[in-house]
Amino acid sequence: MIDYKSINTPVLQCTDMKHSLNTNGNTISILRGLNISLLPAKVCAIVGPSGCGKSTFLFLAGLLDRPESGEVVLRGKTMTHASDRERTQARNNFIGFIFQFHFLLPEFNVTENVILPMLKQRKLSITEMKSKAQNLLTDVGLGDKADRPAHQLSGGEQQRVAIARALANSPSLILADEPTGNLDLKNSDRIFNILQRISRDKGHAILIATHNAELAQKCDYILHMQDGVFI
Repeated sequence: MIDYKSINTPVLQCTDMKHSLNTNGNTISILRGLNISLLPAKVCAIVGPSGCGKSTFLFLAGLLDRPESGEVVLRGKTMTHASDRERTQARNNFIGFIFQFHFLLPEFNVTENVILPMLKQRKLSITEMKSKAQNLLTDVGLGDKADRPAHQLSGGEQQRVAIARALANSPSLILADEPTGNLDLKNSDRIFNILQRISRDKGHAILIATHNAELAQKCDYILHMQDGVFI
């Protein structure tokens, strides 16, 4: 259920974010001053050519690294200079990640893969975690395959399990890096429709980096990135 009292309070704000990489003694500017404000229950697409900085931006927005300069504010709290422990807690509690490759553990079954983020939080009993995992799998249309080994699923099914896993800790923000990049058109549409429905029903803010122009057009808004800036 969406908390409409906070619907206009940004989940993620990035201000003048800059970042560069050093390669063979040369400094290459990747991000040149990005600004974004992402609201709850909205799906935003970031589009742009390969190498323009989309993945780097998601990496920094997801608190996996620190930008050289600028601010990252998550749920009203500035995280740029937070301690490593605070940033790890924020990732575990408020951010879900979906990647082009599902990164499921093949030796685990579907439920066990979805439970993994909950184990880090240590807030629920095993019984409660299994029940929540079952509900999430039902949400993505895989409730009947909860006990199936992950490697026995199709590519589209594995990516749906990855979505359920990203939702395991009820994140405020979901960051998706080319989540349909390895899927056919039918499965791409299904994955996006699931993300869009979940965002609207539960209030998750979703940021998708994609090359898929048709998928981007279905989002609530689109940010075009080129040479490390939004244009």
